[in-house]
Amino acid sequence: MYDSLLIFDDPEQNINAVDYSNDEEYNLEIGDDINYESDDMTDEEIIEWAEDNSYLGAEEGYIDEDGNPYVESLRRLKRSNEDDYLPTYVTPSGRAFLFFEKFDFPEEIDINIIDGYHPGNDWQGVIVKGLQNLIDLQKHLYENGSRVNFILQ
Repeated sequence: MYDSLLIFDDPEQNINAVDYSNDEEYNLEIGDDINYESDDMTDEEIIEWAEDNSYLGAEEGYIDEDGNPYVESLRRLKRSNEDDYLPTYVTPSGRAFLFFEKFDFPEEIDINIIDGYHPGNDWQGVIVKGLQNLIDLQKHLYENGSRVNFILQ
């Protein structure tokens, strides 16, 4: 049994293990940011989206007096619309869910891969209880061909 986390020079994945409640219940996260679709869209794509959704009328307030669209305002509008439903892959917890759902884990590892806590709740994520379970998880992944670094936060 390992007694500490390993650090690989060339990991397949770096995963944040965030203890939000200070009780050694780690929420696993890949990356730090929410990746909105609108962040990857060109100005032309944002304008096309605004046209398709009827946001470019004079009464909507997204064009100037010369008829030019306020692209950054439209980008913020698109982002606010995206907040209503975020696909799993855009959130740090969701990306961890997608990474871990493909694995099978022995019962000894206290890991919860959550696909919604209950009907009406669509949060997806991974919770590991205790540092020793995190160490055992890393060992299990390594023994099955995945080098993963866990970064405690």
